[in-house]
Amino acid sequence: MRRLDPARHELLVVGDGAGRGAFEAEARGLGVGDRVRFTGFVDDAERARLVASADVFCLPSAQEGFGIAFLEGEATVRAAVRAAASTAS
Repeated sequence: MRRLDPARHELLVVGDGAGRGAFEAEARGLGVGDRVRFTGFVDDAERARLVASADVFCLPSAQEGFGIAFLEGEATVRAAVRAAASTAS
């Protein structure tokens, strides 16, 4: 986010979970907190609307493999990225 033009790019994080507070703090600490919007939980209709309005869909997950959420994103946006966290030590 720090490398992207602030006038043109916003990161939308949809969903909720135990790590949300840490992610919000990290965005603020990196100086991009004003360009990262956390929606919290959204219903299916709102999630579909948000995904359809995105330019890029990214599913960063260490737990979910190639699932329905990724297929939904891939079907509706220009680019879909699956970014799995490494479990190697």
